[in-house]
Amino acid sequence: DSGGTATTMASSSTTEEMDEEDESEDDEDESEDIEEEEEEEEEEVIVACIVGSMVESQRLSPETTRLLIREPMLYTRLFYIMTLGTVTEFRHYRLATMLVDRVAGMVARDQQCGALYLHVITFNDAAIRFYEKLGFSRVTEIKDYYKIDGETHNCYLYAKYFNGNKGQRDLYYHATKSIVSAWQRLFVSSP
Repeated sequence: DSGGTATTMASSSTTEEMDEEDESEDDEDESEDIEEEEEEEEEEVIVACIVGSMVESQRLSPETTRLLIREPMLYTRLFYIMTLGTVTEFRHYRLATMLVDRVAGMVARDQQCGALYLHVITFNDAAIRFYEKLGFSRVTEIKDYYKIDGETHNCYLYAKYFNGNKGQRDLYYHATKSIVSAWQRLFVSSP
């Protein structure tokens, strides 16, 4: 707490110093108040955050492993993005993109990490467009993944593959999914 720090600094003066500077006490109090205000103004605030974890492939369900990793002995790790967020007034500054790119760089440097993956609720169109723009592919839909206010909701499993891993999908699958996804964005989601 910056107020506590300023108070501690102010109270660290000795009594002798206080007696010698009695006349300038009012000036010091004023400068301490200004110092406290400046420290409060400089308070750091988190405006974007990504939370994720490196996951050992043997800890995944067999179905998730099958979907995300073609060669589990070669790709022993994946990175899971649990959540990504940006404070509303700081959106459109590319902060989320920078955070995901930073994680992707880390994943790319780890030759045993085969994918960066996440779940997106099916009606979060903005997040879906965001991840697809960053090169993530929709792998599958998972029924009743989320429970919100007593209601269950489906999600999509998205992945971005690294270090030669292609998941279980072939080129035809990815081309077909891209065409379907583009079609949906252009014609189905239009108002």
